[in-house]
Amino acid sequence: MKSSKVVAYALIVIVLVAAAGAVLYYTKRGGEHQQETTQNTTTSHPTILNPNPATGTRTLTLQLGPGSNVTVYVEGITYVGPPNGSANATSYNTTVNLTINSYKWPFTNATIEPSGNAQNQTLPLFFLEAPKELVGKGQFAAPISLPGINEGFCINLTLVTSNDTVYVYKSSIELFNYKVNITYKYDKNGVAKEIIYNIKSIKPVNNNILNMTSIIKVVSYSTPGPVEVEVPANWTCNPPLSSHLWFTWEGIYKVSDCKITRASVNELRDAIGNSAIVFFLNKGCPHCIRTWPNILEALYKTCGNASNIDIYIVVFGGFMDSAVSAYLQNTMVQNGLNGYPAIAYFRGGFARDKLLGERSVDEIVAFIEKYASGQG
Repeated sequence: MKSSKVVAYALIVIVLVAAAGAVLYYTKRGGEHQQETTQNTTTSHPTILNPNPATGTRTLTLQLGPGSNVTVYVEGITYVGPPNGSANATSYNTTVNLTINSYKWPFTNATIEPSGNAQNQTLPLFFLEAPKELVGKGQFAAPISLPGINEGFCINLTLVTSNDTVYVYKSSIELFNYKVNITYKYDKNGVAKEIIYNIKSIKPVNNNILNMTSIIKVVSYSTPGPVEVEVPANWTCNPPLSSHLWFTWEGIYKVSDCKITRASVNELRDAIGNSAIVFFLNKGCPHCIRTWPNILEALYKTCGNASNIDIYIVVFGGFMDSAVSAYLQNTMVQNGLNGYPAIAYFRGGFARDKLLGERSVDEIVAFIEKYASGQG
């Protein structure tokens, strides 16, 4: 059951299965008796609704062009158990060879050869490198992935030290009961010399904590030369949100005054008990990923005329507190919202109307306007 939750892509399945199982076991089992909590986040500023209607592309340079061969060394240790203990820690290490095939922002397609068993996989681009134009800046936003689970996040990387050969960036975020510390060390061309992830419980659950560290090193690489990658002009990475749902942080959001802010489960419960429109999405759902840009555009088009109704967005993901997740999933089931994405109008604690599945911008706009105007 634990390993079935792990997405089989790139190095995550190949070398991090043990770590993935530990994270998922802790999230799904160890947190069953937690109280509902307010979300933690290091990003307190609201995100202004603007889907960036710009068209076309912009160009960024990557050192590892198609045909590049990369040798990656991965090691890590995972501990699940009582605080201050280490007896049950598990460790792993391996070396993997990759051949870069192509890029489609913000992903890389590569052939991975662990133990001679070649596989074509798609992995986030920043797993191996950052665009040359960004390296050396004091801060930039990056779509990254965390080893061990199928989780992408948009984060702010801040330059902490640099010299002629290496640039060191760090970031720290909090997601419910987890704190994630990230260190990226880039060479002058943007190739990741070393990436260090640490995921740690903020407080014990059932007297257990999770403490997982992964270290990824590009040992060597050869490349036929840099490549220019086209980035869509409407691409956004503004923590905790991204124009790509997979890099948006899981949690609950409120839309108000044309801004999106983080919200608590208690705020959402109160809104559902009165009158509210709620979007339910899952980060790993392909239908949700395709619908997400339409939702952002629809919210942008209607936000100036939707002050008469509360609007919330729920994004499910592996780091969500299990008690919060259970409440939200029960709410969906009890109201016939059997799948993602789902959009529902709640009044008096029950869903009175709903849209299920992928929807166009016009359909979402019409739904919002119907209840924002009091027609429903």
